[in-house]
Amino acid sequence: MDCTALELDGVTFAKTAVTYDQNAKYNEAVFYYKEAAQALIYAGMAGSKLEGLQDKVTEYLDRVQALHNAVQSQKSDPLKSRHQVDLERAHFLVTQAFEEDEKGNDDEAIELYTQAVELCIKTSNDSSDQTLQTKLKQLARQALDRAEGLKESQSKLNSAQSQDRTGPPGTKSSCGAGSGGPVHQFSPLGPDFSLHDRPQPQPIRAVQSSEPQGQRYTAEEIEVLRCDS
Repeated sequence: MDCTALELDGVTFAKTAVTYDQNAKYNEAVFYYKEAAQALIYAGMAGSKLEGLQDKVTEYLDRVQALHNAVQSQKSDPLKSRHQVDLERAHFLVTQAFEEDEKGNDDEAIELYTQAVELCIKTSNDSSDQTLQTKLKQLARQALDRAEGLKESQSKLNSAQSQDRTGPPGTKSSCGAGSGGPVHQFSPLGPDFSLHDRPQPQPIRAVQSSEPQGQRYTAEEIEVLRCDS
């Protein structure tokens, strides 16, 4: 077996699974998450050295179990389940964003934080459940604050780099000197945030969106979040 080809199959299946997951097509998502996990298992058997391969297999299978539970819940209370699943999806996006944030991948993190804010606002507007709305707004505020913080950091860095380029010859920037890369001390959820009263499965690794980056929520929606905080 060609481990490289199997690794590529795993990535392809995972991207397809996430697309179905985000479109609430859970049966299809379950199928492709399983295929992704199976491809990576075979890749490992073929000698793959892919970093974190076993963790990815576990994460995909955990997501399969979470979606099975969501499908079962929908049969008993479709509306409540749909909103709860949206909360879980928003949590999923923020957790992925935090992973990219910790690695210093600011552009990817901003995009994922932004998607989470939009989903939280949409679901909160659709729901009359006060507890759910509180959780959604709490999560949205966390994501919004971090996205804006990253954008501000990027702006300052770009300004500093521009000044370095126009400064006296031989002048060197001290930005990041000896830092070994960005270090973000940020917890996206906070110690008191929970989706349920029971432990939740670990979200899967990020598969990035191809949508253009940028803030797409409105000033009015941001102000609502600020006022609620």
